[in-house]
Amino acid sequence: SVHGEEITAWMEPLFTDTDADASGVRLRTAASLLSDISWSVHPDYRGENAFHRVLRLPFAGLSHEDRVELALAVFVRYGGDLSSNILSRPMSLLGERGSMRAVAVGRALHLAHTLSGGAPGLLSKTCLRRKRNRVVLDLGTDGALFQSEAVERRLGRLAKSMDLKPRIVSAED
Repeated sequence: SVHGEEITAWMEPLFTDTDADASGVRLRTAASLLSDISWSVHPDYRGENAFHRVLRLPFAGLSHEDRVELALAVFVRYGGDLSSNILSRPMSLLGERGSMRAVAVGRALHLAHTLSGGAPGLLSKTCLRRKRNRVVLDLGTDGALFQSEAVERRLGRLAKSMDLKPRIVSAED
């Protein structure tokens, strides 16, 4: 699978301003490291499985809110349904900001795994960043390799979760 630090470095340009604090970086790194935790589970159950596993792992130094935010990010990474009943009680611990941040991180993770297919080194051929009111995905010189409807759809969901517009560019443009 793609190394967690590689995913974290790839998505960091998205999280600027208040999300650049140490706790935000720490949670994004943890979510990146755990983003393949349920790869072997049947696709219909991956989100829920990942949510419960992350929520119950014995991590030292996390508050209950941190744990729920981390579990939600990994749940979203696996395409979990945000209206699922399993979220109602744990989500009561998160404020709107934490929920929005977890969803954005989860959608960035989903996009990262779609682009890379779990292979290390591929994400570095692309660049994800925030530019004004957009989330820009630069596919670089290998644009055709990465371009797909799934990538467009996942970038769109990521941008929407951040109240931004999606844009894909490549060196071929």
